[in-house]
Amino acid sequence: MSLFMLEKKSGRARAERSCNSLMIARAQLGVGVFYGSTNRLEEGEKRLKAALLSFCKGTDYDSKQGYGWALLNLGGLYCKQGKLAQAEQNLLEAIKTLEAIENWVGVASAYELKAKVNDAKGSIELAGEDLLEAISFYEKQGMTEKADSLRKKR
Repeated sequence: MSLFMLEKKSGRARAERSCNSLMIARAQLGVGVFYGSTNRLEEGEKRLKAALLSFCKGTDYDSKQGYGWALLNLGGLYCKQGKLAQAEQNLLEAIKTLEAIENWVGVASAYELKAKVNDAKGSIELAGEDLLEAISFYEKQGMTEKADSLRKKR
């Protein structure tokens, strides 16, 4: 087992011992993202869904932000799996959640992923609209390089 995985497991174990639902949710989100990035998609989905359940218990900004980012990452994971309807549903909910708390980078990221979903569905015009939304929100956050890199993809 890698040192990174040991640290992840150790962090999750500490979170569970602390009985802090926000800390547990963050640990689940981190592990879910890691599994998704290493193509362990079913395990990633399980962890991200667990994170959603933990984050939805809170009403503070951090819980709402975590909930939105868990939806965003779950949408990306579903896109990788070819579950495009589920991906789009999660990304739309992520956009709504993250817009409500003005987390513009999250909104931009969700639109960027939604563009990939629409592209995969063959909806090129909608993909272009989503990409423009992503660019707009990245610019709103002052992320000019990221916005410019997306413009080149159009």
